[in-house]
Amino acid sequence: MIRSLLRTLFLAIGMGCLSLPATGQAPKAGLDPSRVYDPSDSIQKTIFDHALYRAYYQKLYRDDPADPQAYHWMQILQIGRSHQAYLDYGELRRDSIWNAAAKGRKSYGEIEADLDVAFNDTFSKQKLIFDRARGIVNAYERIFISTYHYTEPIPPAPVDDGAGR
Repeated sequence: MIRSLLRTLFLAIGMGCLSLPATGQAPKAGLDPSRVYDPSDSIQKTIFDHALYRAYYQKLYRDDPADPQAYHWMQILQIGRSHQAYLDYGELRRDSIWNAAAKGRKSYGEIEADLDVAFNDTFSKQKLIFDRARGIVNAYERIFISTYHYTEPIPPAPVDDGAGR
């Protein structure tokens, strides 16, 4: 009985402490709209290949098939001589907007609206890069602020024996 009362008391005190207003620190400001970022040429990037072909896929997802509300987004498959990349089109647009703005010495305020539109069109932060010469696929997934990466062999294509099997 006393144990239960103590547990309830500590829970009430803990909940009360959580509801107290925090003081002593001013909130941190977001991104400075007047700041001009360094040119993206100063950030080392590796270009694996150049896209010879691009295929765009409109994706549609419903939690419940009977629900008319659906999530929709676009993904892109880029095919080059030695590599293929499959990623979210909104993510590709965000990267392109950011690089063009940095090269053009634009402030964040000048590109914020375009970045917001591209961000809202982004559903998946996953990128798949297929290295056909090495026979591997590199998968990148950004979850919150962390980026995860793994590599695995490209699965072999099914063989058509002509018998429809």
